[in-house]
Formats: sequence, structure tokens, C-alpha cells
Amino acid sequence: MKILSLSKIFLLALLLSWPGAVYAQKKDAFSRAFQAFRTKYTPQTKEKILQLPINVKNTAVLSPVLFPSLKTAAQQSVRSAKPLLNETALTQALQAKTSQGKRKEVFFKALWEKAEEILSQYPRPMEALQAFWDFEDANGSKQFFAFLAAAYHTKYISVSNPHLWRFLKQVEHQHNRSLEEKVLKRMSFIARHRLELRSYFAPNVPLSALHIRYMKNISMMTADSFRSSDLILSFEQALSAQAALRHINMRSTFRAGNADYPVYQYNGPANLLPQLYLYLINGQTPNALVTVVFDPKSRAMALYHEDKHFWLRITSHEYANPDNLHLHLNERRSSMLMLNKQATLERINYNLSIPLNLPVPSVLTGTKRTDYGYKIMVLEPLRILRNMPNVRVRQGHIS
Repeated sequence: MKILSLSKIFLLALLLSWPGAVYAQKKDAFSRAFQAFRTKYTPQTKEKILQLPINVKNTAVLSPVLFPSLKTAAQQSVRSAKPLLNETALTQALQAKTSQGKRKEVFFKALWEKAEEILSQYPRPMEALQAFWDFEDANGSKQFFAFLAAAYHTKYISVSNPHLWRFLKQVEHQHNRSLEEKVLKRMSFIARHRLELRSYFAPNVPLSALHIRYMKNISMMTADSFRSSDLILSFEQALSAQAALRHINMRSTFRAGNADYPVYQYNGPANLLPQLYLYLINGQTPNALVTVVFDPKSRAMALYHEDKHFWLRITSHEYANPDNLHLHLNERRSSMLMLNKQATLERINYNLSIPLNLPVPSVLTGTKRTDYGYKIMVLEPLRILRNMPNVRVRQGHIS
């Protein structure tokens, strides 16, 4: 048990000295780490300790904020003539074969638990935010806003997803508390009115399908450019007998050549994906104008209906795993509602996930699998779409 306590103390030391470069990594790295934290942490892994050694003497200066119960033990480990463990024994105890990814999961878990603790102590979101700022100040003015906001979303709306996490990390990177206040206020407004919005826009959608989504380009968002109205409630479901969008349902088919193909679990030739994309956007009006935005930097593409409120996105999320290729069809709607006895214009988003069942060469391994998905779902369809008279292609940013 003494080793366990010291390992917790070491975790706090890691928190206080965590290099700022961690937060400058690419957003996909954060998404992967966040996903790992959400899905891999079990009670069995709770007691995992870190690989790096720790000097017992350093525990004297550790802040007790994260683990208040360890304050006395930390002080005693320095004052005592007989430390709990000598340095050699402690180093050996912490030599578990633990990857950097696992260390990051442990780090994430500690912050997540602190955010949950503050939200439990302070039900009012602005009071919770102030308490979290106090926690940051007590730990060297580190920035951890994404953890509080994601924990708030999980507590009051539904489990957070990678898209929201990328947005919250972008907010965190602005080092602007006024922005953080605006974001959490907007999130709390949506949380309070989520049942009213669901009742008006999508009464049959389960509560687990509700998420908050930022509708502009995340990587371009700054404290000056952020608008609360761009943070909206999104209804996110997989295509099923209960979930459909516009002309797309479980029975939808599109015609290519002399054959009809199902939209759901499409398993036809990969070279017919452009026809599938256009059918998803235009339905029975195949000649209507479609705008394609290609983002070579993020290796992504989006197709927009001419009304700009209906679009299809293909990013690395959709093609990274060839065994789980899928598409996301989106529609944005707006309406005047009475909220807090005031007429309010609210926008919502529908996000329909459509699974594909394309054959994948079994010889693909590693990054070649992702490259394969990028080729068949973005590059090859883009090459064909460029030559269609009703398609306009331009380069731009896709979040």
C-alpha cells in the first residue's frame, strides 16, 4: 500500500511538471489518447503505476490539490528519519513496463476525476469553472479546461466524443478565460434545454444520441472568432430502421450503370463511390449543383448540397480503419423557439452515420490501411467528381 501511495504522489509530480509541448501535439494524437482514456480504463487498470523513477525528496513541494489525502504522507516521507521507501527500492517499484500512451491515460484519468469532483461540489457551472480555475492556479497556472468541459458534457448531456474533445482542446490552447466562460455558458444553456430541443426537432431520438458540436472549422477557431451560436446540439445516430435523414433510409438504393445498389452497407465496386456520394446529397435530383471542398492538408473532403444545409464529410475518422469504413451525412436546421419565456433562434444538427462494407485487401498493414481508405474514399472519387458538369471543386479547410 505504501508503494501505491507513492505512485499516486508521483502521478501528481508528473501533472505539475508536464511539459507544455504535450498540448502542442497534433489534434489527432489527443483524440487517440482521449479515446484510449474513455474506452480502456477499467477498475483493473486503476492501480497501474508509472515507469519513470521519482525522488522521494521531491514530494515535499507537491501540491495537495489533486490528492488532498496524500499531503501528510508526502510531508512525512521527507521529515521522517526513516523514509517510507529508500530511493533504490522506490525506483525498482516504479519500473513497470508502461508505455507513454498508458502514462498519458493515467494523467488523463487524474484530471478527469478532479473535474468530476469539482462538478459534484459545484452544481452551478460558473461556480465549478471558478473552482477549476483555482485548481489550475494552485498547480502553476496549467491549462486543463478541456477536462472540465468534457466531464460536464458527459454528466449533463452524454458521453463526449472526439470531435468535441478537439474543439475543447482548441479552446484550452487559447489561454483565454473569457472564452472558456463563454463556451461553458453555451454548453450549460444547451444542457438545460436539451429536452425541449429534442422534443421539438427529434422526439424519437434517444438521449444517448445528443451531443454538442462546433459547426465551424475547429483549427481556425480563436477567442475573437468564437460565436456561441456556432456551438449547437447535434443528434447523432447510425442509419437504422429508426434513424433516417431526408431521402436516406434503410431501404434507399442508388442506380449506377444498369444496376441498383443499397446505400446501407454498400459493398459494390469502389469506383462507384462518386455516384453514391452524389445520391446521398442530391437524391432524385442528380443534376443539382454540388460543391466539393478538398482539404489536402487534413486529407479530407466534404460535399455540399446547393442549399448549404445538407452535406457529406469524409475525413480520416471515416476511413482510418478499413474494417469500419463509413460516411457521415449532416443536415442543419433552425427554428424560433420559446426558451426561458423568450423567442430564441436555435440551430441544431443531424448527423447520420452510414456504414460501408467495401472489401479490403487482407495484405494491408499499418499506415497502408489508412492510405488505402484515403485513396478509395477521397482521392479516386475526387478525380471523378472533378469531371462532372454539376460539381464544383475547391480547396479549403475541413475540421
